[in-house]
Amino acid sequence: MVLQVTRIKNLFSRLTMNDFQYALDQSSKKFNCHGCGKRRMVRYINLVSGEYLPSQYGRCDREAACHYHLNPYADGYGKEEAVRPKSAYTYKKPEPKPITFYPSELVGQLYNRDASKNQFLENLVRRLPYPLLSKDIEQVRELYQLGTVEKGYMAGAIAFPYIDEHGNTRTIQIKTFDEGNHTTATNFIHAYLEKNLLELGKSVPEWIVRYKQNELKVSCLFGAHLLPRYPFNPIAIVEAPKTAIIGTLYNGFPNEPSSLLWLAVYNLSSLSYEKVKALAGRNVILFPDLSKPAEGQLSAYEQWKQKAEEFNKKMPGTRFVVSDILEQSATEQQRIKGLDLADFFSEMDWRTFRAVKPAQKDNSTIAELSESTIEKSVNAEPDYPESWDDIIGPEQKTTPFTPQYEREIFNSLLSDLDSGAHFKQLHGRQAYCSLTDTAEELQTYFQKLSREHLSQLTRTQKLEFIRQRQQAGFTLLGIVEDYPGLGFRDERALSQFIQGG
Repeated sequence: MVLQVTRIKNLFSRLTMNDFQYALDQSSKKFNCHGCGKRRMVRYINLVSGEYLPSQYGRCDREAACHYHLNPYADGYGKEEAVRPKSAYTYKKPEPKPITFYPSELVGQLYNRDASKNQFLENLVRRLPYPLLSKDIEQVRELYQLGTVEKGYMAGAIAFPYIDEHGNTRTIQIKTFDEGNHTTATNFIHAYLEKNLLELGKSVPEWIVRYKQNELKVSCLFGAHLLPRYPFNPIAIVEAPKTAIIGTLYNGFPNEPSSLLWLAVYNLSSLSYEKVKALAGRNVILFPDLSKPAEGQLSAYEQWKQKAEEFNKKMPGTRFVVSDILEQSATEQQRIKGLDLADFFSEMDWRTFRAVKPAQKDNSTIAELSESTIEKSVNAEPDYPESWDDIIGPEQKTTPFTPQYEREIFNSLLSDLDSGAHFKQLHGRQAYCSLTDTAEELQTYFQKLSREHLSQLTRTQKLEFIRQRQQAGFTLLGIVEDYPGLGFRDERALSQFIQGG
């Protein structure tokens, strides 16, 4: 027995020192990628010595475009290093450094520039098939504090400020666009200012020096400053600020608690718990860009699907759902191009989304629009309603409630909740206002209906009910907690039921 324990200890010692000696660097440092040449590669680090491995060992974070990843064990490097003497050094993750923010006045300075020189915004009112209204452009500019770069090598660029929920400016991304609103250049304002100052022989402000020491530049959601202003709105998350802006212009502004508030993460790999934890208690729908991954790699949709499952477990009371509306309707060529929601919106009439009657001269084009695959998906079975009022509940009645009528109420509530609404949004709806006085009472009434109706389902019906809840974004734990009428005491019991146990 003693001999066996010793062997097991030695085995784990070898595993720890050799097989798990290397890991990707957890800091924000990036290096030139050996695959695509861009400064986007994360290198492997020796956890014993704290030193970087040779430059070829690393992973490019441009997942959807590059796919470069060389593991140090792939070509025998790890085995060669394993026989070398190890120092007693133990790698320790560095303590997080204080964050340096942009000067607060910088956002206002860029916002007050001449917006007529902003190529992106000008394209929206002059070059779309269905141009947007100038007053809406001005409103969205004020909402997201969009700025303009007037001079220099990025003249005409739009400034996207990332302002957190506390009003701190985490970063300002600047981008230039062509007439088709495709990105031609991108930078951050601190780097842009530094370059201009150095070329003029001027000193760099101290705040830029300190800011460059931040571990992350994009450390909050684009549009996060709007969360306190719109505390109850459901959230739509896309990759790029451009898409969030167009999503707002097409679907409407978040003036009502039921309207979507559009936010952005920056890019595919930037979706993180540290960013989304500001959304606690919200209903969130994610719209990843299209992608055509290499064999064995996950698509953008699949990556965000995994992230959503992770967030749902970490954030009880918050629901993350990933829309597959693009996945279901996109062509192979569209996946290869990596199109996003904004690319599809821009080809459509924004008035059809915002319930504004189109001008008579555009009626023929509306018929053509209805034939597009993306619009058919939106109209047929939307992942998220444009307005919660579009979901029709049972006709309002007075007591007494018959069993048949209560079943109608239950089915209607299920439909609303699966679409991402919550009881606070539902309790004032005309269809339910005669049932309860508060959201809490409506929730209690729903649990009563759940126990009555779900307990009568056959096994086949229960399995179908569970499948529908999972498609709506529910985890197993969420199903157990929200539908006690099914009769499962915990996740394990539900899992065994699904597997036929």
